[in-house]
Amino acid sequence: MEAPIETPTWKRFLAHAGPGFLISLAYLDPSNVQTDLQAGSIHKYELLWVLFFGFFLVLVIQSLAVKLGIITGRNLAEMCMYEYPKYVKYGLWLLIEVGVIAATIPGVLGTALAYNILLNIPFLAGVLICGASTFLLLGLQTYGDTSTFFLIENACAMLLVLLVNVAIVSTTGTICANTQLVDNIDACSSLTLKSTSILLKNMFGRSTSKIYGLALLASGQSNTVTTSYAGQYIMQGFSGMRKCIIFMIAPCFTVIPSLIICSVGGAPNIRQLINISAIILAFVLPFSLVPLLKFSSSCVVKVPYKNSNSIVKVAWILSVVIMGINIYFFCNSFISCLVHSELPRAVNAIISILVFPFMAAYIAALIYLAFRKVNAAGLFPSVPVSNGTEVEAWRQERIADDIGVR
Repeated sequence: MEAPIETPTWKRFLAHAGPGFLISLAYLDPSNVQTDLQAGSIHKYELLWVLFFGFFLVLVIQSLAVKLGIITGRNLAEMCMYEYPKYVKYGLWLLIEVGVIAATIPGVLGTALAYNILLNIPFLAGVLICGASTFLLLGLQTYGDTSTFFLIENACAMLLVLLVNVAIVSTTGTICANTQLVDNIDACSSLTLKSTSILLKNMFGRSTSKIYGLALLASGQSNTVTTSYAGQYIMQGFSGMRKCIIFMIAPCFTVIPSLIICSVGGAPNIRQLINISAIILAFVLPFSLVPLLKFSSSCVVKVPYKNSNSIVKVAWILSVVIMGINIYFFCNSFISCLVHSELPRAVNAIISILVFPFMAAYIAALIYLAFRKVNAAGLFPSVPVSNGTEVEAWRQERIADDIGVR
């Protein structure tokens, strides 16, 4: 019998390519674009190091997530549903769903603004077109995901994202650093997604503004579709409902609230809506990040895709730093608002009484998730496995046991 011809590595890689680029390119969402524009216009090149730091962190975190999924056969939502008590898992579900909606809002705003720049379509109509196109693209979804190939694909996609972000910051910094462009000083001081189009049109001509609109359209639509995908798997994991039902219901809970918020907010409030969504995302991010790190740390048996202890420790350190910065930012901003508030002292006192216990509960919840011992039984193989075939055999055995229990 002739030995089977092995498929070249590059063909196997291309067979699994797609999801990593889609997920990674979502990091070019309109919220990040606006942040890059403001960073370049105000700080010029001083904050480029943040982009490299973010590139490394995101690559590590996504690598942990995909390896965990390959080992266990479950997504993070399913693992949270399996692991945590009832009140904890439903609390996590609510917070993560809020985060998905907040992540979808910049995509809808950017897409609607892009239609306005390119085709002079009214903002509200652009919002509705974005919603319709998102539901259409979700209907064409396909599947694919292995560990090594995902890491390579994700690294390539994230490198492309990094280069684009660096280009945005550098271009904006170069334009606004040129003291001869006196007419653009005011525009640079408060650069937004909309004013950038006008700035580019005045400086380089109408074609540049159209190119910017196309880039914004791709950015916004990619972000909206990706967050809608995430919403589907989050709802399916926490609810346990059939995928065919979830894929029809979940987008309604993700896309429709975002469309309503963007329609009510309107074009004049794009910058404020994006800033608010970023704050909400920073607030809820730890409630998905900490469980991921806990599950990754609990994978103690020998498996072919197991994360090294050094990678897990680095991920913990970076995550703790980011969460600490966010908490400090929330507390400092709140105190600053109270100090400079024109409200009566009695009102400030009432707000403080309500907010500070809330922040204490927030920190306590994170500490609970971080120090709660993970029950690894049933989540990971109980004996060492040496290759992907043995991992798949363990998965099938676990599925059969679950069916037998039911």
